[in-house]
Amino acid sequence: MKTCAFLLLLLTSVHGFGAITFTSRPPTALFRAITEQDAKFLLAKARECAYSDSCKVDDAKHYLRELMHIQSGCIVGTLAGRELCESQDQAAEIVQLLQVKVQSDEKE
Repeated sequence: MKTCAFLLLLLTSVHGFGAITFTSRPPTALFRAITEQDAKFLLAKARECAYSDSCKVDDAKHYLRELMHIQSGCIVGTLAGRELCESQDQAAEIVQLLQVKVQSDEKE
């Protein structure tokens, strides 16, 4: 249930940004299924971006899309694991911090 609520929050947040445009890095979902190893790497990079003052807004948007892809994998069962799919509090905090970066840029 937490995963579904988290994905709904993420979807609402991403769509709240308006049209999503592709940067030089298209979403992983367009090209291949994401592996657990890839998902763990992306989660770590998203965390790094979320806590960094030097993370670019385009990177924050990219990681928000990737986190949505990871969460959809958890829901449909293509991904599993405590760090990825069962511990949503940390992922929710990362999403919130990335959203703040994007929203603060849009206000400027």
